[in-house]
Amino acid sequence: MPEINTTFRRPKSLITLMKVLSLCLFLITAYSSDAQRYNLSIFNNTNGLPGNQVNKLFQDSHGQLWIGTMNGITVYDGFKFNNFDKNNPISINPIKTIFEDKQGNVWIGMIRKGICKFNGTTFEFFNTSTGLLSDNVNSITEDKDGNIWIGTSEGLNKYDGKKFQSYTTLRGLVNNDISGLKFDKNGLLWISSIGGISTFNSIDFKNYTTENGLLSNITYDIFEDKLGKIWFSTYLGISVFDGKTFKNYTTSNGLLTDRIEKVIENTEGKKLFASYGGGVGIIDNDSISYLTVDEGLPSNIVKSIIQDYEGNYWIGTWNGLCKYKGDRFVNFTQDDGLINNNILSIASDSLGNIWFGTLTGGVSFFDGKSIKTLGGESGLKSSTIWSIYISKNQEYWFGTTNGPALLDKNFKIHPSSSFLRQFGYI
Repeated sequence: MPEINTTFRRPKSLITLMKVLSLCLFLITAYSSDAQRYNLSIFNNTNGLPGNQVNKLFQDSHGQLWIGTMNGITVYDGFKFNNFDKNNPISINPIKTIFEDKQGNVWIGMIRKGICKFNGTTFEFFNTSTGLLSDNVNSITEDKDGNIWIGTSEGLNKYDGKKFQSYTTLRGLVNNDISGLKFDKNGLLWISSIGGISTFNSIDFKNYTTENGLLSNITYDIFEDKLGKIWFSTYLGISVFDGKTFKNYTTSNGLLTDRIEKVIENTEGKKLFASYGGGVGIIDNDSISYLTVDEGLPSNIVKSIIQDYEGNYWIGTWNGLCKYKGDRFVNFTQDDGLINNNILSIASDSLGNIWFGTLTGGVSFFDGKSIKTLGGESGLKSSTIWSIYISKNQEYWFGTTNGPALLDKNFKIHPSSSFLRQFGYI
């Protein structure tokens, strides 16, 4: 039995999910734009987390945050970390993916240890001995009928609540090593793998590879736009499938570089993408235009891009931050108060403040008048910020190279250990 609330309660302040590519995370739970001091509490494997390398974050329907690490899983309920009994496999084994089904069951995919179903009270484990194709589980999703689909390193499983059904290359799958699963608006299952893309309509597979027009058989992201087109990110460029054919964007037909860092869709349906060496690309129907240093960008190496509530684009480059709207560029560098010119991540909050993470410079925010910085002197254990997410409840998440940190509402520095003990984290 785990050391966790079996009757879930919604915390007073909801935790919002962020997909993190960095090794570790830290939490900031409050903010004031005119604050000059910050209260940070550091979370790592010495005071709550089972491990510092975080593979997956997932928020369940009750607002609790599930944190999957290379050393097991923990659940943060808004007040404290809840760890499972050490005899439970999910408390000690590497966690790859986490998913909640429509019934509220949480499914936990592990590396080399199969999958676990937790209904809030009891655990049920599945592995190759019970019908799973592989004990390496990479992706989990659910169809409209409540069936659970599991992508493993050896093929695809469907679980109907009683038994597993298996799908491999022998049944028509393009490749058995599955990296991602996504149901589109029409209920068609898209399956990404290291050998191409498959779709499954519950009867037949249809496969797409480079022979069918896909840019690369190794795909790592699937995105469906407002019109239902499916966008695939590969290391050779972008492939877009309209239901019949692929349209590819590469250096041979418009891209300035094949290395695409991030793609967003704006309110007008245009696709904007951050590229490494090509600035910001804009795809509008069949035309591609660019914003580069020639137009006013501080650098053509762009790592991140967002659109704020007022329609401004904030662009993070390796030579400073850029605000763009219409044909006007406003650039911010270290000369303007920016702590570091290498911008890795950007996010905007509902108050209109723009937050940006830097390479070796910590976190800064712009309140419309001046730039303020949250750096190592405030308690950050890493000054390299790879990712930022801000929830609707003004909860600030940053992905860094070292464990989590907490910013409280008092904006007064506290020793980490005493603060954690005061609020029940340790």
